[in-house]
Amino acid sequence: MEFSSISPGRRLPVVAMLRDSLGIDTILMGFALPDDAIHAPDEKFHLPNFYKGISTSIHFMAEMGRQPVIAGHPHGSFDAAGAF
Repeated sequence: MEFSSISPGRRLPVVAMLRDSLGIDTILMGFALPDDAIHAPDEKFHLPNFYKGISTSIHFMAEMGRQPVIAGHPHGSFDAAGAF
């Protein structure tokens, strides 16, 4: 499994705050469609994506539970490149 890090904490201040105060990385997953108009007056969310998001989260957590923890690494299983 590979992950990419895109501007960690720069777009959502809470991400940087969690890392600074708790010393943990945050993983954000998006399931919205381009036309969902998030936070707009006509905001919507495609219901099948809601259920796919639940399924994805379950599978992701199961996969994370199978990954080895790198001893002494401050952020758990990730190496410097964000991969296992």
